Amino acid sequence: MNQLLVPLLVVTAATLGAGVLFLLLLLAAAGTQPAQRRAWKAWLHRLFCRVFFDCFGRGPGVGHSKG
Repeated sequence: MNQLLVPLLVVTAATLGAGVLFLLLLLAAAGTQPAQRRAWKAWLHRLFCRVFFDCFGRGPGVGHSKG
């Protein structure tokens, strides 16, 4: 029984912790000024562009000629 209980408790704690963190981030975002929200949005956009390489024309064909 303990072999199933420990992973279940770990997953439950991680899920609840992530939910609490998400709600705290939403509350923090709701209390910010519009200019600060736009700055955060631009920063997140740059971060996701760097991670997924979808911006600035760097798609799946990186380093290949289009001919």
